[in-house]
Amino acid sequence: QFIDDSYNANPDSMKAALRTLLELETDGKRIAVLGKMLELGAESARGHREVGETAATLHVDHLIAIDNDEIAQGARNAGLENAHLAKDAAEAAAMLSEIISPGDLVLVKGSRAARTEQVIEQLVTRHSTPVRLGPLVTLP
Repeated sequence: QFIDDSYNANPDSMKAALRTLLELETDGKRIAVLGKMLELGAESARGHREVGETAATLHVDHLIAIDNDEIAQGARNAGLENAHLAKDAAEAAAMLSEIISPGDLVLVKGSRAARTEQVIEQLVTRHSTPVRLGPLVTLP
């Protein structure tokens, strides 16, 4: 299953989406694919690190940060070993393809300019039977 919240992002909405990822039931892993947040100004590095720290604190199983190492570094510093950096959505989809299994729950979120929606598009393209990956859930 996918939670597609790939239109807009700020630190508070990222943290809320991560909490939602943990609240939804799944038999598999909880995976967060997070793109960079724009227009944070001087607070950018801190905001991205806090999001990574939140992912670790909430015990997300895997984190893939797209084009922002501050998220991955914040997660690693807070104890999440499975925190990775992808240079773009295509690389994130390739990484996700290696770790995803049926029953997993995947959050995809980032600012519109991060083009995180391409992660789901590319993952579906990679698999000949996308139905087995589960339904798409779009947050309001």
